[in-house]
Formats: sequence, C-alpha cells, structure tokens
Amino acid sequence: MPSVYIVLEQQIPNVETYVSGQFLSIHNAELERLAKRAKVKPLMGFYGVSQDELSAMQEELAVDLSKSKTASADPWFSAEQGLRTVEALLDSVAGAKVVDAENIQSELREFATLLRLAKAKNIRWHLAIDY
Repeated sequence: MPSVYIVLEQQIPNVETYVSGQFLSIHNAELERLAKRAKVKPLMGFYGVSQDELSAMQEELAVDLSKSKTASADPWFSAEQGLRTVEALLDSVAGAKVVDAENIQSELREFATLLRLAKAKNIRWHLAIDY
C-alpha cells in the first residue's frame, strides 16, 4: 500500500522525520476535494523529486530518468505553505463525514508537527511517495 511522507531539505538533529501517510494516500481523492473546497493547495501539489532522489531511483531501478518530467529544478516548498494546507485539511476532515477520519487526522497532526519544526528552522520540504 503506497504512503506519502515528508522529505526535508535538511535533517533536524534528534528528530525522527518519517511519518507514514498511508491513510492520506488511500484517501487522496477525498482530501483533494476538501482542499479545493477550503481553497488551499492539495496535499499532492507538494509532491516533488530532488536531483538526489532521482539519482538514487536511477541506480535502484537501473533506468535513465534524466529526461523525466517528474524531476523539478526546485521541488522544495516552505513549511508555512504546507502548514496552511494541513491545518485546513484537519479542519475540513473534522467537519466532513470521511471514512477513516481519525486515522487521517492522526497523520495530518503528525505532518503538522513536523512542518512546525521545519518552519521554526526555516527548512523547506516536499512530499514523496513510498510504494
């Protein structure tokens, strides 16, 4: 089951940064509708692949991804932008009848915690997918 997770541009010492977003992945379509309704960028709008990640994928998959349109020159976003979306989604899920709402809110709260730490340290981020 794929999950989405946060990749920070640089590590924060003594902070575990991996947060599994399995329920966020499963319910992506519903979360996208809620984001549009809340007039915020959808969570998957923060998806990005850095050059380092692209190189690692090339090695792992033994394919040439150099011409891939997935790679972005700057896949990083401010933590503040992400917090705006995550907080709006937390509010929206609370007010909507969404399947797995508790699990979705739990993952969103974990994302918010990590993004607040990143914001305090002025560290940018993007979303990645773990298949």
